[in-house]
Amino acid sequence: MPPSRFMAVLAAILLTTAPAAAEMDQKKIAAAQKAAADFVKLAGNAAKTGKPPRATDPGAKALIDTAFDTSAMITPEFSDIPRITQWLANADRIGLVYMMAGTGSSNLAAAANPKIADRIGKNIAAFQDEYGRFVDFQLALSGFTLDAVRSRMDKAPEKERHNPKVQAGFMQVGSAITQTIAGTIATFTTEGITDEWRRARLTSLNAIIPQAAHVLPSAMKAKLGEFILDIGGQMSDAQIKDDIKAMAETLTK
Repeated sequence: MPPSRFMAVLAAILLTTAPAAAEMDQKKIAAAQKAAADFVKLAGNAAKTGKPPRATDPGAKALIDTAFDTSAMITPEFSDIPRITQWLANADRIGLVYMMAGTGSSNLAAAANPKIADRIGKNIAAFQDEYGRFVDFQLALSGFTLDAVRSRMDKAPEKERHNPKVQAGFMQVGSAITQTIAGTIATFTTEGITDEWRRARLTSLNAIIPQAAHVLPSAMKAKLGEFILDIGGQMSDAQIKDDIKAMAETLTK
């Protein structure tokens, strides 16, 4: 998910009050930020050359491992959402390197061009190992956000739950996370993506779907469940098809 989308979510969230932040390992966060910056430098002009650093290179792997290390989070709190957003935006820089390789642009907005959109799909397949790590990171941080929202909802007094600003914030967070899940599932249909890749992402999705089922509004869950079932119907592997169906059922039961 592009950083701008999460920033829009924050604009609504920050209108509300929040409890004290949970402890986060700031050294790891700083290391992740530096690793992403170093990776972008290492990638150089990959947007034109089409040759981003690969995880098979020890130097690139070390940077990816550090940038996508989620162990900095201990117990997410609602007030951590801005920090989670910054953390995600930092890692987005690596995801964009792989998505935009060879497109001639580093701006995801260029995907409005059908030729560039087609190249992005081919890049996701060509660099699926590295892109998979990025997707897992996105889903993990979405899970942290859902945990933070759930904690806030469970503790909030009735008056706060009905506050229009609070409700708007929850809706925007839910919308952003729904799009992250849907985007991951949509990638399953990308030509060249392997069933092994799909199964690995199902592990990450299965970790977040029960949280989403508890937090997301009913209408969002129903729509997401329908979308997931549609993608599942396009899969040829029986086990993947069954697992996707189970996810949809978890959301809609």
